[in-house]
Amino acid sequence: ARGIEKINRYGTPICISGHKMELRGSDREKGQYIYTCPVFHPNAKQEGLTCPLANHAECCNGAAQGRVFRIDFDQTPQVDVELPQHGRTFEVLYSTRTIIERIFGILKDGYSLRRVHKRGKQAVEAHVDRCMISMHIMANMAYHQTGKANCGWTRNRLQRAN
Repeated sequence: ARGIEKINRYGTPICISGHKMELRGSDREKGQYIYTCPVFHPNAKQEGLTCPLANHAECCNGAAQGRVFRIDFDQTPQVDVELPQHGRTFEVLYSTRTIIERIFGILKDGYSLRRVHKRGKQAVEAHVDRCMISMHIMANMAYHQTGKANCGWTRNRLQRAN
């Protein structure tokens, strides 16, 4: 599309000036997300971003509010239609999560608790116990190595530790 360099792996359009476009909402009738310019749009303006005049003319024909870009829902399946992870509502909701919810996320993604393939209460409890012991061992190792209990566990760090 005119003025769009690419769409990154998260589904966010990047303009020819290299700026991530700001998700402003969605049009449910047409099945599209609506992105706006982060430099010129008054509601999406980000401080410190500039756009060269040549790019501004090529991208949005010099429009005062910048480029408005629409993309179909089915072209970005990685974006949740109900609560897009690029939107400001998602950022507000995510920032209000407590630390325990983040630890639950770590347990589910990093310690195999998202899908438990065990049958019976005793087998599931044993699996959860092993995952919790693994988490405490990793936290203890991280504390002794860095002085912090949580050093940002990721799947890659877990694979290197094993």
